[in-house]
Parts: sequence; structure tokens; C-alpha cells
Amino acid sequence: MKTLTCKDIGMDCPWVGRAETIDELVKIFKEHLMEAHKEKWDKEMKNMSDKEIQKMIKPHVRDE
Repeated sequence: MKTLTCKDIGMDCPWVGRAETIDELVKIFKEHLMEAHKEKWDKEMKNMSDKEIQKMIKPHVRDE
């Protein structure tokens, strides 16, 4: 199981994402950002590809 939190990427948010694969984790992370952090999404990440997001979060993903 792969795990990522918003706090891992410097946000003051209790969200924890868990998924079997990094691709699934990117998907649920994007969904969370669009809902809970719309301003950050629109300003910084909206135009990023899934591969770019994966590269950004990968150092913060933990295997449980």
C-alpha cells in the first residue's frame, strides 16, 4: 500500500491518501486537490501531467 499526506507536501491538511499503485495515488491526490485545495490546483498544478505530479510526490510516498 502506498501512502501520501498533504502534510508531506507542505500543506496544512489532515488528508491521507492510500492506494495500491503510484498511478492510483496520483489519481486520488489530484481529486483531493481539486476539491479541497482548488486555489492551489488552479494556480500551480492544473496544467501538470500525471507524470509530473508523480515525480513531485514520489519522494514523499511511503510503502506500508
